Amino acid sequence: MSQAKGRKMNHHHFEGTVAELDGHVFHVPRAGSNSFHFKKTLEKISQYVLDKYKYGVDMVYILTNLEEPDLERNQPTAGDDENMTEIDLIELRTKVKIYVKRLGNYDQNKSALYSIVRGQCSEAMVEKLHMCPNFFKYEKTNDVVALLKDIRSICYGFPPYQDNIYQIIRKVKRAYHNLYQFKSEPTYKYYERFLDIVDIMNYYGGDIGCDRGLIRDVAKRNGEKDWETIDFSHEKYAEFHLIARERMYAMDFLLTLDKDRFGALHVDLHNRYICGTDLYPKTLRDAYRIAMHYEPDANTNSEADGGGKVSSGSG
Repeated sequence: MSQAKGRKMNHHHFEGTVAELDGHVFHVPRAGSNSFHFKKTLEKISQYVLDKYKYGVDMVYILTNLEEPDLERNQPTAGDDENMTEIDLIELRTKVKIYVKRLGNYDQNKSALYSIVRGQCSEAMVEKLHMCPNFFKYEKTNDVVALLKDIRSICYGFPPYQDNIYQIIRKVKRAYHNLYQFKSEPTYKYYERFLDIVDIMNYYGGDIGCDRGLIRDVAKRNGEKDWETIDFSHEKYAEFHLIARERMYAMDFLLTLDKDRFGALHVDLHNRYICGTDLYPKTLRDAYRIAMHYEPDANTNSEADGGGKVSSGSG
């Protein structure tokens, strides 16, 4: 894992401490959002750690999901000991050895990843990070997930130090409600942008789908007799809230897709609904799946890849 110490850089362009990252860094946006460069830098770091680190796939998971992997879930188990053959035992021992080595590399790799991410932060970004409430805590523990989340908040224009929580959540919600798919934007790219804003909103404790009308709709769908009077005190309120939130995410994603490519889909779902058939997706993931597999009308012309894509024979 070669890092270029004292990496040369001119006075006007910061290139970071890792030469192999080719100048992909985290810097503070001059105005608005810098989400594109944030994601490109994460992609570049992911490629680097996958090439350089043993068991680098765990670090890629952190960079992709901004959370730590559940290593215990991958722990090898013996299963039914009485029915295990000698070959089964050999395979199990091999898996256990790999798992132990993976655990042994994990903390070391995570600390190294922290150094890489920190080293790719411009001076202005480091100054902003110092202003974040949890900076000195994760700086001491090398918590790369916490570091990345603060970098993301700054890059997306929602720094945790600038405003009080009411202003931050208002800004995040405004960004959420202003989301829409660009004309030439692939659907998978828009889905990633949509998820980013949702994650930031969850990070700050914002919420979507908490309207009483939505909660009661879910209760009605689930056969609750008292659905018209359900409020916070109901024993299933939290459960219904989670379902309503997912339905709202799905609806918002679906209705903000590019109308040139997906307008007919919107009309079709609406017409079926008023005829008594509700095919609207129940989760954000379902909405994304529908968009990615949807075949638009042959007269639709789109050059974007991924979702709503016209086949090569279309005019």
